[in-house]
Amino acid sequence: MNVIQKIREILDESYPEIIYNIENGVELSIDKTAQNGFDVRVIDASSESIIYFNQWHWHFDNNSNDVDQLYLIFGYALSKHGRLKAFIKGGKEYKWNFETLNSLDGEWTVFGTTGTVNLKFWLEPTVKIYQNEMIEISQTHQAP
Repeated sequence: MNVIQKIREILDESYPEIIYNIENGVELSIDKTAQNGFDVRVIDASSESIIYFNQWHWHFDNNSNDVDQLYLIFGYALSKHGRLKAFIKGGKEYKWNFETLNSLDGEWTVFGTTGTVNLKFWLEPTVKIYQNEMIEISQTHQAP
């Protein structure tokens, strides 16, 4: 069973209210449901899977450890325990952190950062937080 099939199975069994699209059997996408939410997309290629939250993305090898981590991050992305923090200069987003909430101490931890070059280095960045609340998850596992 590939990554997309497994995610589809989990969504259908546990979260039937979530609307998703699958393209060519290798790409699954979920549109945000709130104005401050973010879109979630997973692409399953032969040697890796890539997860996208708006412009942020992360590559996972298609081995059992990385795939398990992808499922965990996917769950966090659909819940209030994950958020996308966008940094903005000159009205344009240029850097994104995906952060997970540690329920033990209430602190947000950066899982990964994606960015582009922004030559307006002299400007102070502003921050915008995107967050989904499509599902409730138990935090028996802490994200890495």
